[in-house]
Amino acid sequence: MFGKLFGNTKPDDLKDALEATAEVLSIEDTGGRMGSNPVVLLKLRVQPSAGTAFETTSKCMVSIVAVPRVGDKIKIKYSSADPTQIVVI
Repeated sequence: MFGKLFGNTKPDDLKDALEATAEVLSIEDTGGRMGSNPVVLLKLRVQPSAGTAFETTSKCMVSIVAVPRVGDKIKIKYSSADPTQIVVI
């Protein structure tokens, strides 16, 4: 769908991560680019498979041809120690 990595997180960094569904609450262009792809600030409402929903914000690169929209639901993994460290799965 769009960029696999959020922040500086690599999939191997989240070996013990928790899976969840996240709803895109807002998206803001930072003005940064990685190649031709924009770097955005995403605010997400994360609903873990077990536990209470929470909100987090993370900077990430997204594909120029598949920028997420407010209301989109995405599957993620997140660090329980630092919920801003997430990876789209």
